[in-house]
Order: sequence, then structure tokens, then C-alpha cells
Amino acid sequence: MVHKRSRNTRPNGFTLIEILVAVAVLGIGATIFISLFSASQDLAETSRSRTVATYLAEQQLDALQRDPGQYEWPSAAIEPGTMAEILPFGADPAVPRGFTLPSVMPVDSRAYAREANFMKRFSWQAYARTPDAEAAHIELTVVVRWQEGGRDQLLALTASAHRSLLAKAGPRDKEAST
Repeated sequence: MVHKRSRNTRPNGFTLIEILVAVAVLGIGATIFISLFSASQDLAETSRSRTVATYLAEQQLDALQRDPGQYEWPSAAIEPGTMAEILPFGADPAVPRGFTLPSVMPVDSRAYAREANFMKRFSWQAYARTPDAEAAHIELTVVVRWQEGGRDQLLALTASAHRSLLAKAGPRDKEAST
């Protein structure tokens, strides 16, 4: 008995169209996966930068309050409502102030260089402001700046300190700096 093939039966396997559709679906899926992965990488980098900026701002606010004698403060008679810059002694106001590297850094030279370059992106400025002439406190604001994705980013953190902090530090001597 000989089996004859009928015209309605298909040979086993896939047609070229089916293979092309499958490859296209896989390509679209891979493209979506890669773009989501890339977006999550960017989001993780942004999150890390904001976390580090917050930590650095907190550390700088703490340094201002803990050791006010290391900084040039505006006079105790700051015009209420205006912000006056606080500078480290001898600092040039035009030069951005960077942060020192953390005490614990990677041992591997490439990882160390990567972390050092990451930290060099951050700079800070500090300001003092009195809410009004009779206020018993001043507002200290630290602004941390960095570049990410070709755009300037900043984070500002404000704390309140007793007005006596200005007296402990002593005002800037404007005549000596001119």
C-alpha cells in the first residue's frame, strides 16, 4: 500500500514567514528589555547621586555647626530675609568648593579612580539667613551641585541654628579681605 500525499497536508517545519515573524517578535522583545535595563541603570545612577548629595549636605551642615571657627561668617546683622554666603577661611568665592574623598575607598586602582572621579563632580556652597531682626535663630542652607547627564543638578538642605553661632565664629572682616 502506497501512501499518497494529499494537497491539503503540510510538510513538517516552519515556513519562512513564520520564522520572520518569530525573529521580529524576539527582536522587539529584546529591544524593550535593553531599553528598560538602560533606563533602570540611569535611574540607579540618579538615585546614587542624590543619596550622596544628601549625605554630603548633611555632613557640611554638621561641620558648620560643630566647628564654626573654620568659616568666614557674615556679620550678625545680616539683613533679614537675605542669604549671605559662608566661606571657609581663605577660600576664593569664585572657586567651587569640593568635598574631600571618603576615608574608606576601594583598594583596586580602577575602582578607586572611578569613585574619586564620582566624588569630584560634587561641590557646595553654604548660606546663612535670619528670618527677621529679632529671631533667636538663623537658617543655614547648604547647596550641593553636580552634573549628571549633561545637566546641572542641585540639592539644598536647610537647618536651623541658634543665633549665637554667628558670635562664636565672628563676622568676616571686610576691610581685611579688600
